[in-house]
Amino acid sequence: RVLFRSANAGRFPYHVHLGTNEHFLSTSWNTARTVQGLLSAYQALGTPAYLEAAERGLAYVNTLQVFTPEFPHARGAFIEETPLGDHVAARDGMECAQALLAHHVRTGNRVSLQRAEAFLDWLVKEYHSPCWPNGYFYLTDARNPGKMTGNARFIYSAGALPLVQGAALLGKRRYVTHGAAPMLDEMLAQHQRADGAFEYESAKADHHVPIQGDPTVYNEDGV
Repeated sequence: RVLFRSANAGRFPYHVHLGTNEHFLSTSWNTARTVQGLLSAYQALGTPAYLEAAERGLAYVNTLQVFTPEFPHARGAFIEETPLGDHVAARDGMECAQALLAHHVRTGNRVSLQRAEAFLDWLVKEYHSPCWPNGYFYLTDARNPGKMTGNARFIYSAGALPLVQGAALLGKRRYVTHGAAPMLDEMLAQHQRADGAFEYESAKADHHVPIQGDPTVYNEDGV
């Protein structure tokens, strides 16, 4: 009960230093991924505390979803870090949508399904907008002025997961035909080598391509 008096209610630890117990709190995607794990554990074991923890985490994720009238172009998207932030990342929102869909499947909660639908509608719209490929933007900027650098848009084909799941649950076939299918086609055509590996040219080493000069992707970010 006390936890819900805090704006951090439901946030899980992101990194914990075991020697000192120093930690910092999770962002949208790792909160949502933890919710998915807890819901799977609840399905397998039936432990009520797992569902309670999942729903606390999901309550935090819900505070990050954009429904304010000031930002109609971002309706349904998720802010990445905190409710007062303005950094939107499509890849992280995909994890939030999967957590919401999983919660609906486990519990029948219709609001979770409606929230997931709002994100998936936004994702398909954004994918076909002139502003894609920039899987992140700031709400307070004038309509996505900062294009994403590099070719790391391949990670956004991970959106096929919630889009296909959403299509099955909501009967929206366009999530497949206008979302998942073109995302995956683009990823395979532009980023998969003959040997099966993914690659993209990066201006510098990063968490996808850690070796300078080697375009092989070692962290495919869920693709």
